[in-house]
Amino acid sequence: MKNKKWFMIISTIVLMMAMMIGCPNEGADSKDDGDEQAPPPTITYTFKANGGKWSDNTTADKTVSGQSGSAVNVPTPAKTGYSFTWNETVPTVFGSENKTFTAQWTVCQYTITYKDQGDAAFSGTYGANYPTTHTYGTATTLVSPTKEFNLFGGWYDNAACSGSALAELGATAFTANITLYAKWSLGCTVAQLPTLLETLSDSEQYIIKITDSEPVIVNIKTALWAHYEVFVDLDLSLCTGLISIDNYAFPDCSNLTSITIPYSVTSIGNEAFGNCSELTTLTVKATTPPTFGDSMLYSCSALTSILVPADSVDDYQDADGWSDYKDIISAIPANP
Repeated sequence: MKNKKWFMIISTIVLMMAMMIGCPNEGADSKDDGDEQAPPPTITYTFKANGGKWSDNTTADKTVSGQSGSAVNVPTPAKTGYSFTWNETVPTVFGSENKTFTAQWTVCQYTITYKDQGDAAFSGTYGANYPTTHTYGTATTLVSPTKEFNLFGGWYDNAACSGSALAELGATAFTANITLYAKWSLGCTVAQLPTLLETLSDSEQYIIKITDSEPVIVNIKTALWAHYEVFVDLDLSLCTGLISIDNYAFPDCSNLTSITIPYSVTSIGNEAFGNCSELTTLTVKATTPPTFGDSMLYSCSALTSILVPADSVDDYQDADGWSDYKDIISAIPANP
């Protein structure tokens, strides 16, 4: 009886120890199950170009997806003449929820810089209300400047001032800051000519346009005589009220290297250019050959070219007086 009692006590102790040993294992299994976590969610960001284009030239919405916390590869739209920002700041990493971002566009405004031909600093005086900026999508009217003893020949978009002058900046013609170049040519009235010649360097050659409609030729001659060391290509093409070049108009003007006669002239007098020893080129814009005065080109030993309108070359070569110089008569170059 006593042995049976001890057997029951020992069996109970063994069973309890077994249970105690098994409990920690079960707890550990439960803990291991709790360590298994779900992966981060996949987040999608949608980007709207809103009138712009993507780098692949498409316009449809772009979507970018990634797990929360991963880096965002943000697409960049473009629109000619506009800069953009997103309607809200795009995070550098994905957050916890899907989002949509829309491009917001701002029209570009470009700075206008003014210079002189040849990329020199601008030397004139700006006209009233001259523009300093150009807004994309809107035409900008340009304003002519002024400069003493100079005629403004237009604004150009290149330093050489080649091609056509610009009266305005086209609405969509420019997509960056703009530099405009002023083209100048010497020009003045007959009354201003002596002062202009005074400012010019001796032994240098200058093209000078006379702006009077009906200039007093004798005063031009007097100014040339007084400044005989300044060589002048005299352009009278703006003197459209000038009908005739008088007798002895430019005698002994040894500093007259070329002269342009306007289309309005119908006669050139006797010895008008007598003894103009440095005269190399005579340009006459009249379509009908003007009357050729006696000895009009007397002792013009350097004369090598007489330029006339292209359609009138034959007429000049056959006309009295002019025909003596037919071998050097040719057409005025286009866009001289």
